[in-house]
Amino acid sequence: LDHDDLVAGLRKFEARQLTAWSNYAAAVSHASLRRPLLVRMPLNDELAVGFDSALLYALRESRHLLALGVPTVPSLKGLQADAHELRRHVCALTLVAARYNSLRSAMLPVEAPLLLERMRIIDEAVEPGVLALTWRSHAIAGFTRTVSEAINEAHCVLGAAKATVKDLAALTEGWAARGLFACRMPLPCDADTFEESFASAVAERCVAVEQGGRRAVQLTAATRQVLGIPRGAPSWRSYQ
Repeated sequence: LDHDDLVAGLRKFEARQLTAWSNYAAAVSHASLRRPLLVRMPLNDELAVGFDSALLYALRESRHLLALGVPTVPSLKGLQADAHELRRHVCALTLVAARYNSLRSAMLPVEAPLLLERMRIIDEAVEPGVLALTWRSHAIAGFTRTVSEAINEAHCVLGAAKATVKDLAALTEGWAARGLFACRMPLPCDADTFEESFASAVAERCVAVEQGGRRAVQLTAATRQVLGIPRGAPSWRSYQ
C-alpha cells in the first residue's frame, strides 16, 4: 500500500469506529435518562441508584471528542452542560440509598415497631423516585432533599433510642460490678457490730440503686418523647 491508500484506509476505519461509538452513545443516553432514580432490590427491599454509569463514560468521551473538534452525538452534546449537575444528583442519591439501607439494617426487631410510622413516611417519600421520576425530571433536587430529611430524622431517633439502651446497660453494669455488702471488719466480730455494718451498707446501696432507677425512668421517658409514642402503645410495652 502506498501512503495515500494507507491514509484513506485509516480514515475509513476511524469513520466506522466513530459511527459505531455514536450509535452506542445515542442508545446509552436514550435508555439511561429514562431509568428511574432509585431501584428497590427484590431480595431485601434495599435501595440502589438507578443510574447507568455508561452514560457518564459516554459523556466523558464525548467531551474529549468535542475538544478535538470531532462531531459527536447531538443528544450528548446537549447533555454536556448538565453533566456536572447529573454527577451531583448521582452522588446525592447514592448517599440517600446508603443512609436508607443502613437505617434498615441498624434496626433491631424490637426497634422496628417504634419506627414503623417514620419508615412508612420515608417509603412514601421514596416511592416517586422508584416509580415515576427519571433522570430527565426537573424535580430531582427537591425529591432528594425531602427523602434525605426524613431519613436523617429517623436516624436521629434511632440513635437516641440506642444511646438510651447503652446508658441503661452502663447503669445496670455499675450495679452488678459492686456487691450488695462487702465485709471490711476485722474478724471475728460480734453479731451487733456485723448487723449494724450490714444495715448501713445495704441502706447505702439501696439509695444508689433508687437514684439509678429514677435516672433509668427519666431516660426511658425522654426516649419515648423523642419517638412520639404513647405510654400504653403495644410497641412501647414490647420495647420496654
